[in-house]
Amino acid sequence: MASDVLNRNSNVIIDLPDGDYPFFDERYALKEMVWTDAPAELESLFTTQAKANGIDLVAGVPVELNCRMPDFRDGSFLIYIPLGSGLMQLLVPRKRLKGFA
Repeated sequence: MASDVLNRNSNVIIDLPDGDYPFFDERYALKEMVWTDAPAELESLFTTQAKANGIDLVAGVPVELNCRMPDFRDGSFLIYIPLGSGLMQLLVPRKRLKGFA
């Protein structure tokens, strides 16, 4: 069964199948997560990592991205660029939103 995940900063709704989704080195149930605008530093990192991994970031298509980060632990993230928006979204656990506000 799919679930709609609402972005906390906009009216963007993304239909994802129920399951566990990545955030850094852990996976969380979809019901525990929310989309948020990716901070500029992370957006830059995600864009660089996607190119390094040969992954095209296509608007309207969620992408699970594995990142190697200097001076920080490696991790995986689900990112999304809404059609017509250009603003990269990052799926984060609700309990971790404080660091991304």
